[in-house]
Amino acid sequence: MICSTAKSRVSRENLGKYTDWIKGPWIKLISSQEGFKGAYFMTKPNGEWMVLKLWETEAQDEAWSENQEHKQLAEEVIPLFVGDVERNTYEVQENVIS
Repeated sequence: MICSTAKSRVSRENLGKYTDWIKGPWIKLISSQEGFKGAYFMTKPNGEWMVLKLWETEAQDEAWSENQEHKQLAEEVIPLFVGDVERNTYEVQENVIS
């Protein structure tokens, strides 16, 4: 399994707007993607956010990044970001919670 993360920041005023976007059109689209296993969305009061996504394979995660519907949808919120988006990918080694 693969875990990919993306994090950045939006202004405090735009945090609610971004949260609504994640809970609405973003989750609807990503949930329909092959190999998608789940996601967590985390925020701080200062507007910092992080999305953690779980995929069966790295190729599926990469396909999401190149998905044209995703790119078009992202155009709605990219102007809200303060700074660049930091992305990382990890291989999940073990579930330590039983």
